[in-house]
Amino acid sequence: MLAYLKSAKLDYYNFGEFLLSKVDVDGIARAGVEGNFDLYRDNYHLLSFEDLKRINQVWVAKYPDQHFYDSSFVIEAFRKIVSNLGRDDIQVVELGGFDGSLAFQVLQHFPDATWLNLEIGEHMPAPGLDGFQYKEQVLTDHLWECKPNIDGRDVFVSGDTLEHFPDDQFQKVIDYVTENRVSYLVLKIPISDKGQDWRGCFGSHLLRMGRNQVKKVLVKRYVLVMEKRRYGLVRLAQKLLHGDVTADWCSMWMIK
Repeated sequence: MLAYLKSAKLDYYNFGEFLLSKVDVDGIARAGVEGNFDLYRDNYHLLSFEDLKRINQVWVAKYPDQHFYDSSFVIEAFRKIVSNLGRDDIQVVELGGFDGSLAFQVLQHFPDATWLNLEIGEHMPAPGLDGFQYKEQVLTDHLWECKPNIDGRDVFVSGDTLEHFPDDQFQKVIDYVTENRVSYLVLKIPISDKGQDWRGCFGSHLLRMGRNQVKKVLVKRYVLVMEKRRYGLVRLAQKLLHGDVTADWCSMWMIK
């Protein structure tokens, strides 16, 4: 028992939270349905992958609109990638692509590409995808544990997914992608420059690292090709008042 408590990082949580995470995963899910995601954040490291799948299933039913991506940025990045590689039949792996809506928008411009969407749960594919080389694969464990075959894929795409990992697991995702020799990253992460703790945030965000820290992780293995940040009117006003706020940060990276 003591070994488990140590491996579960119980020093970050009190014993009451430990008991809750072991016996009331559904309570954490219900809290999210009611708009309280802090309970999830407080207990995340104590939840198994199966617990996460159960919670995700409840939240997707409550919040069915999970289409958070910037298709225009991805299409622009893919044009650069196709030009660099000199071929159209690029192989894409996406993490957290939901129903494949982004894939559908991009594949219309690159119909010879193959697209693998790695997801925590099964989804009905977006209309029109049956005309393309698209496949969804439901993960049986964390990416770095179940190790899906992405070896040698040309592009890793992730839109509004990586912020749902704590810092240590974000690093594991990048490590796995790099180990599998994926040549390009096309990412969208809603984070601030210096970092955030997400306390009180409406959403299951966990990543504490900001844009500056994420860049330090990525530049060890990749070269930044292009980036853009989009604030929106509310966030832009907050930035003018407070200096550092979350923004939709899109970036494209090429392996060194």
